[in-house]
Amino acid sequence: MQKLLREVEREARRWAKPFQYILSRIDHELYPLATEQANTLTRENLERQLALIDYYLQKDLVVQAVLLAREWMVNWLAWRVGEPNWLKQEVRTGVLEAVLNAAASNQAVIGEKKQESEELKKKELKKRKEEIFRLFNSWSEAKEAAANLWQQLIRDLRNDVAHCAFRDSVASPKTVKENAEKLRQKLKDLLKPEDSSGSDI
Repeated sequence: MQKLLREVEREARRWAKPFQYILSRIDHELYPLATEQANTLTRENLERQLALIDYYLQKDLVVQAVLLAREWMVNWLAWRVGEPNWLKQEVRTGVLEAVLNAAASNQAVIGEKKQESEELKKKELKKRKEEIFRLFNSWSEAKEAAANLWQQLIRDLRNDVAHCAFRDSVASPKTVKENAEKLRQKLKDLLKPEDSSGSDI
């Protein structure tokens, strides 16, 4: 992205001088958010994703902030447990999100559902989900914080945003924005500097 921006900036200097200032400002704002290795899950990339959530909130892009926050929590769990297949959809939904959903619902064990989806029928995914859930349950403080945050973020805030207020007892836009602002610090707390239990993948 930075290379492309530099190229466009050179062209703007030559052909559209008023846009040079705008491009310089965009570069200044977005450079700290850029990463060369977006498909590598590291603490640094999680921190950059948090910075992007901050950026969205500063620009009143609440929908984008909330949706990225949801994906950030899935990424955080994948990083904490060292899940190498963290970008595969069946792992994200069938394993990582399933663990967060179970924790948010206070389920002691992830039970079998009558109509379990196809990806969960695969033995390796089911086994990995159980391993991650056991590990997740051993974290005590982080488990409780993550479960509560997932509950607030997914079942409440994200649904208010994603369903465009087409549901009962929806929060007002002001409340959604206030809750999104509160969410920012809670996400950062999950990634405390002293927490070295994550695994870069």
